Amino acid sequence: SIEQLTFTEINAKLTLRNRQALEISEGVVKGNELGGRISGTIALREPIERSVLNLSGAIRPHPAFIAKLGDGLMAMLFRGNRGKSEIPFILRGTIENPEFRPSG
Repeated sequence: SIEQLTFTEINAKLTLRNRQALEISEGVVKGNELGGRISGTIALREPIERSVLNLSGAIRPHPAFIAKLGDGLMAMLFRGNRGKSEIPFILRGTIENPEFRPSG
């Protein structure tokens, strides 16, 4: 149900490996809805939308964002993890069709 998130700050160490993969490390994102960290690789393909994601990390949703979600599945996930400061995730698929799922 979440179609778009806006980040005000994204910092990461990026390394291009053999012109075939982009390695992301030390990734930190900050935004009005949530913050978090991310790392992994993106296997580069032509066109770029078909590049394959192999990323993982953790997100910290802000309370106002959780309240705005209502009663959907994502809201239940966030509310169920209130005792934890971060919720681990995996991001697979392609840039064109990313697949987000909680992990751990």
